[in-house]
Amino acid sequence: MTKRYATPLMLLIAGALSIAPAHAELIYATDIDWQNNGTVSSTNDRNDSTNALGALNSDFLSLGLSADANDLTNNPGFAVFKFDSDFGNSTSLWEVSFNCIVVNELCASHQESIVAYAGNDYNFGSHSYSDVFDDFDYIGALNNGTAQTGATLEFSGTYTYLAIFDTSKQFTGGGSSDGFDINAVGVKAAALPPSSIPEPMSVGLMSLGLFALGATIRRRKSKQQ
Repeated sequence: MTKRYATPLMLLIAGALSIAPAHAELIYATDIDWQNNGTVSSTNDRNDSTNALGALNSDFLSLGLSADANDLTNNPGFAVFKFDSDFGNSTSLWEVSFNCIVVNELCASHQESIVAYAGNDYNFGSHSYSDVFDDFDYIGALNNGTAQTGATLEFSGTYTYLAIFDTSKQFTGGGSSDGFDINAVGVKAAALPPSSIPEPMSVGLMSLGLFALGATIRRRKSKQQ
């Protein structure tokens, strides 16, 4: 069954940084490990994996409808995302479903959901769900209705990869034919380790030192004139 409307998902992963400014720019996914599990058509180019890379636009990738929401080793629809920097602390997801009427945290006509995992050890390009389940940490689940206005998954740790699995098949007669649709994935860089953050006293001493150096240079110049 072909959807009668586009359902782009904007996945934003917001890291709570201890030293970064509040307006820090998002780092968008630069690579994706995805394969069509046989459920995604070419309608609206929804089978083009590059649609899920970079900043939000009008394109999207359908993740694929997993064969069994309770057994994600059975022909799952999933993707693993890679970024230019590690990320951490929280994941915020937004999905925009046109004409979505939210009932019980789901879009009534197309009920879709995902589970998310994060990890650091993955053979990128292998499209191996076993790697995910062996080495990644589960960080939460979301329904598409909840994500219409934004939903956040809190977690601890710093990670390199994000894996998203479709679980829409859990809704009998839910109307989804090709699973969750992803438009963009963005992250905030993980906080720097404490050893790399200057202590307030060190910053103050540095400032005093620079001030003293400047005063010395001015005195020398004055004597030379």
